[in-house]
Order: sequence, then C-alpha cells, then structure tokens
Amino acid sequence: MEFILCWENLAEVAFEFAPHNGPSFTLARQFRNFAQCQNLTTCSLGIDRTPWHLNDGQFITLLHLQTLRIRRLSPYAQVRGAIDLLILPQLQTLEIDASFLISWNQRWHNRNFSSLLARSGCSLLHLSIQDVDFPNDELMRCLALSPSLTSFRFIPCPRSQNISDVIREIDVSRIPTNGQILEHANTTGPLVPQLREVTLASSVKKYLDQMLRMFRSRVGARARAAGVATLRRADAVFFDLWHVTDMNRLEKFASFHAGLVRWSTSMDKERDHENILETSVVVNSPYLPEYIDVQ
Repeated sequence: MEFILCWENLAEVAFEFAPHNGPSFTLARQFRNFAQCQNLTTCSLGIDRTPWHLNDGQFITLLHLQTLRIRRLSPYAQVRGAIDLLILPQLQTLEIDASFLISWNQRWHNRNFSSLLARSGCSLLHLSIQDVDFPNDELMRCLALSPSLTSFRFIPCPRSQNISDVIREIDVSRIPTNGQILEHANTTGPLVPQLREVTLASSVKKYLDQMLRMFRSRVGARARAAGVATLRRADAVFFDLWHVTDMNRLEKFASFHAGLVRWSTSMDKERDHENILETSVVVNSPYLPEYIDVQ
C-alpha cells in the first residue's frame, strides 16, 4: 500500500519520538522529505543508531520551524546525522531528553547543538534539557548563543553532574569593593540577560545552595544593577537518591532561602510590582519504598 503525502502542507511531524516496537528507521527513510516541509512549525525526532548518510550533505532550511524536540532512544544514538544538516532561522524552543533515565557512557553529541544554533542564527527563547547526557561545555556554548533566552530548564543525567560552573556563569552577583562594582562571573557581559524562568536540579546539596544564591542575584535591584531581566519563576530540585537526607533540615533550608528571596524583592518598594517571584525547592526521592504489613 502506498500513500501520497503532501509534505509541504504539514505543520507538525514526529519521527520515532515514542516508538513502541523498537526503531523503525522511519527518520532515515524520510529525512530527504524534510526539504519539502516549508510550513513545518513543530518537529519531534527520536534518535537511535541510524545510518546517517542522508541528503548528500545538502543543508535543509526550514523557514517556519519554531519548536524542535530531540529524544535519545538508545546508548548507541548519535545526534549528528539528525541535526547537522538543518538550518532553523525561526527556532524558538529546543527540548532535549531521553526515553530512559540511564546514564549511558557513550557520547552522543559533541558541538552539534551549539553548531545548530550558530548556523541557524535563531533567537532561542526556551531551552529544556532533561534526563540526558549533556556536558557543561556544550551547554555553556548553547547559552552563550541564546541571548534572548527567557526560560531554561536543566535536569542533568547523571544527577550528580558537576554544574557548579554553569550556575556560576548564570549568577550575576556584583560585589562592591572600594566604591567599585565587580562582577565575578562572565567578563564579556551577563549570560542569558533576558532569563525569566529557570529550573535546575542536582543530587549534590552544595549545588542547591549555589542555585539559590544565583536566583537571588537575578531579582529586583540586583538584577537591574547587572543589566538583566528579573526572574519571575525559579525552581531548585534536589534528588535525594539514597534517602538519607534529614528532611527537617531541608525544609528549614528551603524556608530560609525563600525568606531571603522575599527580602531581596521587598527591599525595592518602588518596583514591587516588577519583583513578584515564584520560587520553590523540591525534594525528589525516587523509588522510595513503602512497606505494608500483610496479615
């Protein structure tokens, strides 16, 4: 049976994004047809170990694509064939995740995502990376190429990934010394200056503390002094993987930092309407067993 599909009329397409019976190589077979999808606004791609000798190396420009979702399906996945030939000048939302929460050792990308952003020259607004290997250096390149970014979500895999340098670069704290304002972070200017919503996660408690300091640096008068937009939503997620954390201590910790955030916003009475910040500290205890007595 054969179907004739009008590719140029498609507004949304998904290839192997949620496969139920293993890889079908649909993406490899249909990749060349992307060039016809000039009205496409949303694209979802599941990446597996697919032979990427596609389109004879010719770039495919999708002028109207605004949302791209990439999902890693296996430890053998390689993202390069799927996105290295794409140019997406109107890309606004990039979501990257994995179908299984497993820290695979095989690297599945290098500079592919940052190269996509640089090649496309797009104004990315939303970046979400969750449950998938994503090295800090590539993440920093993506953020540096996204000055218009308004929302950022990063749930690393493994949960213990060292994200200290990422937090430090987003932090815009300025320390007064001898009448001067010194910025401890990016000397070329604040990273993601339009950021309004941020979610960061870790299983390392010291990173949680750094997250909350970074949140406070981007609120109210501190944000204006640094020349960045003030945060509207800030979430810190702590993964208590071994269930040994003192929950009372974490609750006090969360309340303490929430109080500091409220204090930092209330210090600027004239612009309180601009400083309404929703913030949360979430403790996630996966696989926590509950034992039931059976008689």
